[in-house]
Amino acid sequence: MTFQQPIWFLLLLPLACMVYYWRISSRFLVVLRAIMLFLVVLAMVGVTIKLPTRSGTVIVVADRSRSMPVESDEMERQAINILLSQIGKEDRLGVVSFGMSPHLERIPTSSNVDEFNEFRGNGSRDASNLHDAIDSALSIIPNGVKSRLLVISDGRWTGESPDHLISRLVQRGIPVDYRVVERSHVGDVAILAIDAPEKVLPGEVFKVTGMVYVPVDQNIGYKLTCNGVEAATGIRPMNAGSNRIDFMLKAGVPGTMQCDLEVKRVIENEADNGNDSGNSNENLDQNNTNKTDNSETSKLKVTFAGDPVPENNFARKLVGVEGDKPLLILVPRSDSGVVQSKLAEVLRDASLKVDVSDGSGIVWSLGTLSRYSGIIFENVPASQIGSNGMSLISEWVKETGAGLMFTGGKNAYSLGGYYKSPFEQILPVSMELRKEHRKLAIAVAILMDCSGSMGMMVPGGKIKMDLADAGAAEVLNILTPMDEVAVSTCDTSVRKIVPLKFNSDTKNDTRKILAVGPGGGGIFAYTGLKTVTAELASATAETKHVILFTDADDTEEPGDYVKLLMACRDVGMTCSVIALGTPADSTADFCRDIARVGGGNIYFTEKPEELPRLFAQDTFTIARSAFLDESTPFHFSGGMLTLSDAVFQNPLPLGGYNLCYLKEKAILSAVTEDEYNAPIIASWQVGLGRVLCYMGQVDGKFTGEIAGWGNYNLMLASLGRWTAGKTNLLPDNMMLTQTLDNGDCQIRLHLDPESESTITSTPDVTMLIQKADGTTETRKLQLKWLEPDMLGITVPLAGDEIVQATLLLAEGGEIKPYSLPPVCAPNSPEFRPPDQMRNSGETLRQLAATTGGVERIELPRIWQDIPKSPRFFDISAWLIYLAILCIVIEIFQRRTGWITSWSKRVIARFSRKTTAQNQNVNAKTTDDENKDKDNDQNNRREISLSIFQRFKLRRKTQKILHSNQTTPNNSTQTLPTQQPAAPTTQNQPKTSDTSTSSSNVIDALNKAKQSSKSRTKK
Repeated sequence: MTFQQPIWFLLLLPLACMVYYWRISSRFLVVLRAIMLFLVVLAMVGVTIKLPTRSGTVIVVADRSRSMPVESDEMERQAINILLSQIGKEDRLGVVSFGMSPHLERIPTSSNVDEFNEFRGNGSRDASNLHDAIDSALSIIPNGVKSRLLVISDGRWTGESPDHLISRLVQRGIPVDYRVVERSHVGDVAILAIDAPEKVLPGEVFKVTGMVYVPVDQNIGYKLTCNGVEAATGIRPMNAGSNRIDFMLKAGVPGTMQCDLEVKRVIENEADNGNDSGNSNENLDQNNTNKTDNSETSKLKVTFAGDPVPENNFARKLVGVEGDKPLLILVPRSDSGVVQSKLAEVLRDASLKVDVSDGSGIVWSLGTLSRYSGIIFENVPASQIGSNGMSLISEWVKETGAGLMFTGGKNAYSLGGYYKSPFEQILPVSMELRKEHRKLAIAVAILMDCSGSMGMMVPGGKIKMDLADAGAAEVLNILTPMDEVAVSTCDTSVRKIVPLKFNSDTKNDTRKILAVGPGGGGIFAYTGLKTVTAELASATAETKHVILFTDADDTEEPGDYVKLLMACRDVGMTCSVIALGTPADSTADFCRDIARVGGGNIYFTEKPEELPRLFAQDTFTIARSAFLDESTPFHFSGGMLTLSDAVFQNPLPLGGYNLCYLKEKAILSAVTEDEYNAPIIASWQVGLGRVLCYMGQVDGKFTGEIAGWGNYNLMLASLGRWTAGKTNLLPDNMMLTQTLDNGDCQIRLHLDPESESTITSTPDVTMLIQKADGTTETRKLQLKWLEPDMLGITVPLAGDEIVQATLLLAEGGEIKPYSLPPVCAPNSPEFRPPDQMRNSGETLRQLAATTGGVERIELPRIWQDIPKSPRFFDISAWLIYLAILCIVIEIFQRRTGWITSWSKRVIARFSRKTTAQNQNVNAKTTDDENKDKDNDQNNRREISLSIFQRFKLRRKTQKILHSNQTTPNNSTQTLPTQQPAAPTTQNQPKTSDTSTSSSNVIDALNKAKQSSKSRTKK
């Protein structure tokens, strides 16, 4: 027993004095009050008792990296539920999952009611950061609590070694148990590394080296591609262990070269005329050519075998090519397939390097973007780039200091689908429709598919129907009160959500739309179109439009849709289709034909999160107020001097322009002279990059008279040159390097020791990370001093991530960016062969042996292996309960007095019983025990009679004395001498005096008995 705050014992002294001087009438209440006060003091002191217990905490550390078997998530979930089924009342179970970083899946609790259904951590699975996972598990275990860790893993780990935590584990007495769950690596062929220079010059010849591991001697097929173009391929025999393959490549234009190496096991290799494919590949390596002779390889019949771990059969290397980078001009795709751009010719004439593409075959990645200094979108729709491409380009501009330029046209800005896109935030203009600039009203009817497929979940915790609702609501937010709207849903029947009305109550109508949920069955297209077109026919606006949202794989009931839509066209009603799916889905042709016959647009998307943007894009197209196709004069403002040194005056009118609005802090360089005073050229700095918008069409139907203006080409060249920017050089002979070491990117800033450093504060580095799913992430890190003349930082790389670092260096009060080429890990270290891993499954065994853990085969036994340990239980609450009970007893006693009276009766009864038992024991002897019961009764009767006679004589004497005392004259009489009574017999008759005295004695005895009973009751 221990006392947490013994100082409160000092209260006993004043309390004892209070009880002594403030006495209560009842001794029982005094004792009760003293006990109550003592219990309260003990509760304040904090009394704890130490009891042994076996309860403890178990933390499951679950490996969810890509190197685990496919079914590992289910196996780990079952193991956790087995532990939950055997958990004790005082035990606690927690779960920590890990990949590249740890994630707390379940806090340590004792509840075993709910099963562990799924893992919620969605971090990168391209690493096994076991060190951080164990560290996270230790952080959720209170000090002093007996616990064990259970690691479920394949034994592979990346990052910091888990051995660094052994001292903490031993100090806290926490054993680490483990269960190994791993793939089979029998016959695994793997690429251990691919090496090449980090930077080269244009036209420079450099060597690429691949290290390939094979478990046994065998033939291996290989292929090297550079920027998607095959550079070398062949087959060569390899010995067991590590083998080296060398390739010689020639650097191209400035940017980034991506070299990809792939190997496969060959199980059958037949060559005509006895040609040895291995010799052809040896010649490839010796002659340093870029391709294997096709005449040799075409004669080979090769069959490749599967691999137990195919993820390590591929490796890549990014090589930066230094020099001035070109601009990339994206143009719309044409039916002829010819890619041409007048803007490109103008920029080339201005000595700018330019590449032109319609985006076909471009994989939007940091490796691709790093080849360019900026991108120009020349009247390109958003669908040509995709949401992932727009997100990546937007972050690339902000974080690396690149440039971005938009030009106008029917496919640009809001008409091109850029409203609510990732570009909207970085453009210096906004693209909303303002009611004061609307001249014609429109009527829009929205028909939404609410079939059962719309109830499927999408990333972000929403269902498809939620995003469709958001798209319909966005249409109402774009339109003005002078427009008419109607919203309906359809599966096998049509339900009106918002009947046809003027868009004057947007808030309430939006709330109704967002509350729409999925129904059932498929969507009956003809039934829905027939209903909404009939409703829309009563609209007052001349422009009437239907937006049909449907599932590209679930649209039913064509009916006579051609006749229906043709009749709608005759009265000026059009219909567009937004199809959730791909053009290859089962009912995609039906959706496409609805849009064709209805005279509207067709939009396909596999990403429900794009639905609001597509709804908005189609609405802008119908509104026809986002692009003004009429001759418009404009003039330049002072902001043009920030874009060019030349002075431009008296430009000719534009043939049309996209109506947008200047954002706050944007620089206005040209403005229209019409009623809108809208921007024609606007620019600003966003993040580290530059963004410029030109609202006119550069070359096309709506270019206008400006195409014949003498300074037109010079103006376009000035805009392109500002977008390309300038190449920054590090000051004071500084040198910035980047190397890869075991999957870690090491960035070093070297200072010239002979020159005075101009660094006043530690520079930062932004890391733009492109993940495997196309999403991006940005991290900002600070360099650290490693040596007096060197700063640096080390960043771990995941297997499928591409990282581009940009140094932020302060110069003259301005932050200037210095971008490095993108880098990536050759492949995930998760998939290295076991023989080549410095961190194989032996790590878990050593960790368990050092900390006292075991390989856990029988999972439930882990609860019995938690050792008994003393635990302190605080009993202050129970003491308070007892004090309250004392108060209740005191109140009861004061009200009734029952406790003391009952206790007195019990004590009296017990004392009489004890006295009688003692007399019986003393009276009994050994001879009395042998007599008969009748003799005992006679003896007791004679004894009673003798006592009665003595009592009668005493009473008679008292009466005589009393009569003598009451006689007159107070004469003294001499009492007769007491004589022994003569013995009597049973036959001797009693005298009258004897009879009278006997009755008096009996009456006296009865009165005494009654008096005794009354006293006993009291």
